[in-house]
Amino acid sequence: MNEQTPEEGLAHGLLYGRHTHNKAGHLHHCYPEPGGEEQEALEATARLVSQYANEAPPDSPKAIILAALSVHLHPRGSSERCLYFKYRDKKRPRDSARYLQIAAHVEKSIRRGIRKR
Repeated sequence: MNEQTPEEGLAHGLLYGRHTHNKAGHLHHCYPEPGGEEQEALEATARLVSQYANEAPPDSPKAIILAALSVHLHPRGSSERCLYFKYRDKKRPRDSARYLQIAAHVEKSIRRGIRKR
């Protein structure tokens, strides 16, 4: 496995979070805190994306997309638009695996006549 550079580590932490243990010893998934830590990770990610864009063949769709992504990742960049990260609502979406399991169980029960509609 390849070693990560410090910038790759920051970008990975921003995009995927990190696993840590809380005071009770339970595994906890966390992301960089908004502000300095998150800003540093965003800037590292933008630099990496820019580097990858420069390594791609000029005028290729890959280079163009990566260059635009790099510009949009900078909060104070030259673009009119900006990409940012925000926490999602803690509620599970209706299409999550658990809801699908429950729906399948209810449907199976209805078919067997255990529950009427």
